[in-house]
Amino acid sequence: MTSRGRFLAGSLAASASAAPTPAGAQTLALQTSVAVLCPLTGPDASSGQALVNGVRGAIDDANFTRLPNDRFYALRTFDDQNTVAFALLSSRFAIDDQTQSVAIGHLSGKVTDAVLQFYANANMPIVVPAASTDSLTAHGYRNVFRLPTKDTTEGILHARVVKRDKRGSTIAVVSLAQADYGPAVASAFARQAQADGLSATPVQIDADSPDYPAAARAALAAQPDLVFIAGLARDLGGIIPALRTAGYRGNFNGSQGCFDAGLAPSYGDAVEGFIVSSSMPPLNQVPAISRIKVDYESRYGGLNPISAFGYAAMQMVVTASRRMGTNSRIVLARAFAQPIAFDTMVGSFTFDPFGDTNDPNVYFYQLTKGNWSYLHAAHPSGYIGR
Repeated sequence: MTSRGRFLAGSLAASASAAPTPAGAQTLALQTSVAVLCPLTGPDASSGQALVNGVRGAIDDANFTRLPNDRFYALRTFDDQNTVAFALLSSRFAIDDQTQSVAIGHLSGKVTDAVLQFYANANMPIVVPAASTDSLTAHGYRNVFRLPTKDTTEGILHARVVKRDKRGSTIAVVSLAQADYGPAVASAFARQAQADGLSATPVQIDADSPDYPAAARAALAAQPDLVFIAGLARDLGGIIPALRTAGYRGNFNGSQGCFDAGLAPSYGDAVEGFIVSSSMPPLNQVPAISRIKVDYESRYGGLNPISAFGYAAMQMVVTASRRMGTNSRIVLARAFAQPIAFDTMVGSFTFDPFGDTNDPNVYFYQLTKGNWSYLHAAHPSGYIGR
């Protein structure tokens, strides 16, 4: 945090603990605070910290560049341990704290889905920075605003690009049965591929007792020239050596769960040329955010997709709060729903009535000699161009 950021944070803490005064009341009235809900302990704590750092980075920037009479921004963290039980508790604490204007979180689709009704009942807007599960925006709540592209849309866009780029015509579509992420992407991909005249054979792997050789045999029975892996690399990566051992020499594509720095170290030459889709744009190709990126990385280290979308979520809050001049939950939810773009470091967003972006897109990357390189977007956009 910059020295000015530390000063501002200290000033806010002091004003909150001091006896009420007109100046203190004015400071609190000009403060917009967000509740960041994510795992801060447990096996997923590093992902949660990435989200917190992203939100805090945007707060630092907003507070450092604020004008006289502009608002202060702050955050309060709530540990959900990435479990439903803890999320039910932490979300209640966040909702009951009336100084929290917006919720940013949670990370997993299952956890987020379990608590959305509580935010809706409290008229508290929630910006979803990571979870892509379709159901989050299928309930009809008007307080949910999701930044990443949802699962079925990713599957559809990816299949269209496979057709357009002639990546494969006979495709084995691999997913993990009943997983939180993957099956919906796989189903949408297969439907779109078949609608486009391609052959798509589903292959599901049991989550409790994965048998990768058996899955490889099932996939190869279709004689594919492309294998599409829909899910997390840590769950499904075992099918890659199983397929190579069984004689498969064709291409691999994967959903954003395969956009993993550990893929090449784990599987070496077997994944050379692997192509993935991701909601994460190539930030190094967007000159307009170079200053933000350098400043963030100097304070918090690498900028990964979770921290980038956390930063974008907080940018939305800052923009809405400045536009409306308030920290009211109801008014901020209305601001998010307006057809006026929110420009963030990961793109420009407006939302449909259910809370998904009006212009969903995914970006394609290819693994070459152990490194991911950007190829193109599913369709051109004003943000990245191609």
